[in-house]
Amino acid sequence: MTFTDYNELIIKNTTETDTICPGCKQNAKFKYTKLEDVQPEIVLVVFECTHCNIKDTSFFNEKINTRKLVIECHFNDKEDFKREINLNMHSQLFIEYRGIKYEHESSLPLVISVEGIIDQAIEALDNENNSIIGDKQEMKKTVEIFKLIKEDYVFYMKIIDNDGSSRVGRIGKGVYEMQNCDIKEFNDEKVHHYLVNS
Repeated sequence: MTFTDYNELIIKNTTETDTICPGCKQNAKFKYTKLEDVQPEIVLVVFECTHCNIKDTSFFNEKINTRKLVIECHFNDKEDFKREINLNMHSQLFIEYRGIKYEHESSLPLVISVEGIIDQAIEALDNENNSIIGDKQEMKKTVEIFKLIKEDYVFYMKIIDNDGSSRVGRIGKGVYEMQNCDIKEFNDEKVHHYLVNS
């Protein structure tokens, strides 16, 4: 493989997502490059804030262990919506609210706020409703109920990650700030990370 071919492969395997800079609180970006020619497969992460003129590279999303990670969250406050989530590729996300269950599998590594996840869930349910042929009333009612999550903030969220890389951050601390922290440091009275045997 030539340098040009490899460079094109890297560009093809690079995605980016918006985040908030922990320093200036302005919009910033994470860029992810999946390196498939090394084992275990890793994802190179570049954090870039043009406001602070920062560009930092790390192996933030590399495979940490061979044990499954489960993260359970019991949220009940508007401040919880500000928490950041590092959702690893192929992680499963579950949200339960007033008897409604939403499931999602991440196709890309993603850093996003809890509020961003809720917005995506509402949008996905809306799209599902629009694609239904026939009576849409029941699904419409489900969507309207789920939207209330942004008013009372009380819901259960669970993440299952077979690679053990996903994290839910603390209020006021981004997951990027905590990237070198022990897994136990992410836990508080509402969020619990624990490893289980696969």
